[in-house]
Amino acid sequence: MTHSTETGEPSSVDLPALRTWNQEARVRAAELRVQIETRRQQHRELTDRGGRSAAAASATELAELRARAETAERRADNLERALASNRRIGMAVGILLERLHVPEEQAFELLRQESMRRNIRLAQVAETVVYTGTL
Repeated sequence: MTHSTETGEPSSVDLPALRTWNQEARVRAAELRVQIETRRQQHRELTDRGGRSAAAASATELAELRARAETAERRADNLERALASNRRIGMAVGILLERLHVPEEQAFELLRQESMRRNIRLAQVAETVVYTGTL
């Protein structure tokens, strides 16, 4: 279970889906890198032959592919960070369950309340709990 940044309400995360999206984003980024390299080679060949207008079109396409690859990389990085945060939050909930003998929902609510009280991200509160064992 995680904390929704938009509504402030608890929400669950589908970890298998998050892993799948992360893998798909990485595969797509790799595919785009291959396309970029192919376009670069085509650009070099066109430029070497003096095909200026075709080379300009190829350069535009190359820039678009580069932007798409960067977007895919950012998305994959964001998904990895979200997955890591979710794991840490789960660990913190588990620690609070064991230490305070409270139900899972209450342990998460304690994390959420502490996050709001200290005005810091829930993941930061979870890190503190993981390292110190307390809120």
